[in-house]
Amino acid sequence: MTRLSRRQALAGGGVTALAAAAAAAPEAAAQACRPAPTTITVDAGRVLGPLPKFWRCTGFTPAELLLLPEMRQTLSFLGAVPNRGLEFVRVHYLLDLVVAKRTGAQISYDWALLNEALDTLVDRGLRPFFELMGNPSNLFDDFTDMEQVRAWRGLVAELASRCVARYGRDEVRAWWFETWNEPDLPFWRWGEQGFLNCVDACRAGLDAVDPTLRFGGPGTAFTLSPMFRRFLAHCDEGLNALTGERGGRLDFISVHEKGSREHEEDLTPRTLGIIERERQAVDYIRERHPRFAGLPFINNECDPEIGWLVPHTYRALPYYAALIAKMADQHRRLMVDGAGVDCAILSNDNGFIGRFGHRTHLAYFGGRRIVKAQAEHRTDLAGVEVARAASMPFELVKKPALAVIEMLALLGPERCATTSDAALDPDASGLGLFATRSAADQMAVLLYNSLDRIWASGERRASLLLRGLSPGAYSVATLRLDDAHGCAFHLWDKWQAPDLPRSDQFSAMRAAAEVGVSVAQQQVVGPDGLALELTVLLPSATLIVVEPAGGRAPGRPVRLRAEPQPGLSERENILLTWAPGAHVGMQTFDVLSARSPGASFERVNPSPLLSAAFLHAREPGACRYVIEAKNLDGSGRTLSDPIEA
Repeated sequence: MTRLSRRQALAGGGVTALAAAAAAAPEAAAQACRPAPTTITVDAGRVLGPLPKFWRCTGFTPAELLLLPEMRQTLSFLGAVPNRGLEFVRVHYLLDLVVAKRTGAQISYDWALLNEALDTLVDRGLRPFFELMGNPSNLFDDFTDMEQVRAWRGLVAELASRCVARYGRDEVRAWWFETWNEPDLPFWRWGEQGFLNCVDACRAGLDAVDPTLRFGGPGTAFTLSPMFRRFLAHCDEGLNALTGERGGRLDFISVHEKGSREHEEDLTPRTLGIIERERQAVDYIRERHPRFAGLPFINNECDPEIGWLVPHTYRALPYYAALIAKMADQHRRLMVDGAGVDCAILSNDNGFIGRFGHRTHLAYFGGRRIVKAQAEHRTDLAGVEVARAASMPFELVKKPALAVIEMLALLGPERCATTSDAALDPDASGLGLFATRSAADQMAVLLYNSLDRIWASGERRASLLLRGLSPGAYSVATLRLDDAHGCAFHLWDKWQAPDLPRSDQFSAMRAAAEVGVSVAQQQVVGPDGLALELTVLLPSATLIVVEPAGGRAPGRPVRLRAEPQPGLSERENILLTWAPGAHVGMQTFDVLSARSPGASFERVNPSPLLSAAFLHAREPGACRYVIEAKNLDGSGRTLSDPIEA
């Protein structure tokens, strides 16, 4: 460190020198105090086993949102996540979309609205995590009445039969069917015995169509609640209301555990508390009902906080994205590896339509009234038809909660061995990782930095050493999601939170919402591996993808579609979606457009796209569109067939 006395500085002409010394001193002191980087070694040659991507589910309420354009655009973005990184959607009150009519002893059902709702999911590559929840035309009012219990069995059997006929048996076998949501809360109004009778009817109705269809529950809200215990005891050895037999088949067990209670203040979620309460349920099952101990265990409302409508700014920030990655990793480390639990699904309720501060994947701008979810919900099918008939312009902007799902979707299917010079303790220090590979020479490592403190900030330095790769030339992509990358909220906040942003502001927010992607080409890997130096911000998620340079081009994108959307500005909104071609590794997309048949195609997306969807806000007038798919370093490219819209 250079030290100058005041006299020396002035004698040397010295105001400049003094200023330079003053500026250098804090920087030098900071360097001296800065902790040494954490060295992490990932060995692609040592595979620990598969990486089950159990976090691939989201949910929302109510079901009639599936009939509205806002939710359809939302689901188009969710279904476009690479590698089916979001696969299942759990929706409350689906059976409210069925219209029932009783004629004497006969009941007939109109399935048109439910068919349309399910088509909305399946057509976008998504699958229902199907809650058998809802009351067609309020026909059912007493589940201790065995006539109604048998009628419910018939309803479920007809539902399953129609789904198999419409979507195919193999497709429906990939779904999950679940009991009524949170029957230990007033959403279920017919008592404990009525619930158990309903469970028996659901099982019997599904089995009548296909005994391999998956059914479970109870999706309870309270840890080890009486309804949870009664459900397990009934399924294990209770008397079946329809058959008179003892016990029955159960395919999975589901609970809801969240990180903090609902509050208007920004309460810090306690993610380890989620794990602790899940373990209580697992231990109870293993002790009291060992026949069910090996079943898939599902937390299908694993949210940092109860409730979704009270706005909290952290939901719009990278803090929430890093939290999602950490909760997924905690379940992998502490439940799957640590406790031997089959965590088949880890879901959240981010699928709602809401604004930046709500628990959603995208921020909504428009005039649609947003109401509380279940507590105030009453299905009004006539009101749904009125809402569908009224054109209501809107715009959606991606939030970090969706961007991190894209990053997690790029992880490989196999886990690699890791070592560190200092024991990694993500739950205490915040720094954790997923280390994966897609092939012997293709790696994807996601580092997250997340603490259970809402306003925590800082940074960590990491030296990442990738071993086990064959010597040669590689391309290395770095994808960043932090306060400087992948966060549109900061722009909106800078503009004083306009309710109706201008078209150029929407374009700027959509550009800012994409994760930062940089690619270093021709990185030479020798026998010692590849060393990377990273500064990992708190909070953040950083994905490193390594593939051989000059790899194969992706398969051709197909099924390119362009749908007009009712936007809020003078521009025309066109939603483009497509199906990616086959490719092992990471691929990105560009949307190319041309105004006339003779004009050259130009890229319209501001940065490479990870997902197979893009909203083009264009000047009015038709365009021709082509999707260009690229491998990691862009050396291999494939074009879709053009369409005009």
